[in-house]
Formats: sequence, C-alpha cells, structure tokens
Amino acid sequence: MNGRFESGFTLVELITVIVLIGVLAVVAGPRFFSASTFEDRFFFDDALHGARYARQFAVAKGCFTQFNLTTSSFSLNRDNDCNSSALNFSAAISRPEDTSATFAATNAPSGTVAGSIVFDPAGRAGQVSGSNFTAFASTQTYTIGDRAFLVDGETGFVR
Repeated sequence: MNGRFESGFTLVELITVIVLIGVLAVVAGPRFFSASTFEDRFFFDDALHGARYARQFAVAKGCFTQFNLTTSSFSLNRDNDCNSSALNFSAAISRPEDTSATFAATNAPSGTVAGSIVFDPAGRAGQVSGSNFTAFASTQTYTIGDRAFLVDGETGFVR
C-alpha cells in the first residue's frame, strides 16, 4: 500500500441494493397506493358536487330537483314538467361540463347509506311526500363510504 485508500462500492454491492429496492417497490408499493382509495374519494367528490349542483339547478331553473343516493349509485333528476303540481322526478339532469351525459355515477364505496334530497326553487332542502314539499327542520347527514357531507334544511347549503 502506498498510503492510498480507495473508497466506494463494488459493482456487486450496487446491483444487490438496486435489486432489493426493486423487490420492496413491487411488494410494499401496492399496500400504500390502492386504486380503490382513489375511486372512493372520486365518488364522494362527484356526489358532493352533484348535491351542490342540484341546489344551484333548482334555483337557476325554478324547478324542483332531486339528489338520489342509493347504496351503489347517485343521480340527479328534476321535476318532469317543472310546474310543481305533481312532483315527478323522471327527467335526468345533464352534467354541466358534458350535456350529453347525465349527472349520475355508479360504484359507490361500501358503507354508503341511501338517502334523497329535494331542493325547491328557493334552494331549501327537504323531502317530498305526494306532491307536498317539506323543508328539513335540521341538518341532514349523508354517508358515502367512510366520508359524509351535511345539508342544511332551510338554506340548502351543502358542506
């Protein structure tokens, strides 16, 4: 030795570390990033946007609208004739960004609880019995998977 020390890694050591990192990425990576987590969040955000849009649609068009949430999907509908004489929610509402698609979605996450909200032309949230609209007296909670949003009855505010 001439007093020189060489430092560094051998090629075998570098390849071993790269292989170990690759194996960890393949085995542990999917546990951190599950597609269902993103799909559940997307469904919740879409439903929340749908409830807000239903209220805006009711106020802007002067027509009763319904946000209908089932254990597997949600949809937006309006009163068929928009005259509130016999509330019949059979006309689907189109998405504002794509008028050829109805405002609906399927594949709700497990744990979704069915419920329905009707918005009147004043923007209040409530329910319909026969052809009578009754605004909610309190804030209602709607659960989608492990998330929830609230709807105030008198103002129709969705949060």
